[in-house]
Amino acid sequence: MITGGMEREYEYLIELLACALHGKHAENRLDQVDAEKLFRAALFHGVEAMAFEAVRPWLDPNAELTGKWKEAFRTNEIVELCQMAEYEEIVRQFTEAGVTIVPLKGILMKQMYPRPVFRKMGDLDILIEEGKQEICRDLMEGMGYEVLEYGGHIHDSYIKGYVRVELHNLLFYKEKWNNPYF
Repeated sequence: MITGGMEREYEYLIELLACALHGKHAENRLDQVDAEKLFRAALFHGVEAMAFEAVRPWLDPNAELTGKWKEAFRTNEIVELCQMAEYEEIVRQFTEAGVTIVPLKGILMKQMYPRPVFRKMGDLDILIEEGKQEICRDLMEGMGYEVLEYGGHIHDSYIKGYVRVELHNLLFYKEKWNNPYF
């Protein structure tokens, strides 16, 4: 059960997301919910772009809330474009340097959505060959990335503008492979 007196907003949010994902038109139920709470719930869960797409026809174009929602959508589009451009450059440079990489998580999942902007990513997760961390660090710094974390057990972190990148050298801790479960 959803707490905080936002049951109607969350029910409508789920309906909006289903409509956006399936290319259907949502019903206008804004008169039954608190639109500001609806927006905040979508923002909190990182689904504001998808919800905006579904609710856009029902929003007052001159309302302050519509402006906030449009700004959030535009920001997501800008971040999306920056992330994907940087990902393509990382692939190019790493390939030229002979480093094999595998995209992980959000980079792959974005392609399953009707519009990639619907899947918000906090960072780009990329699996690199074990033992190539130093080469990758040099490449990332050469592309203008700042090192946030290096020499970690599973991943190194980098940032440039809107784009944060985690270069993973393992998918699981090696100690886990000794566990009979694996």
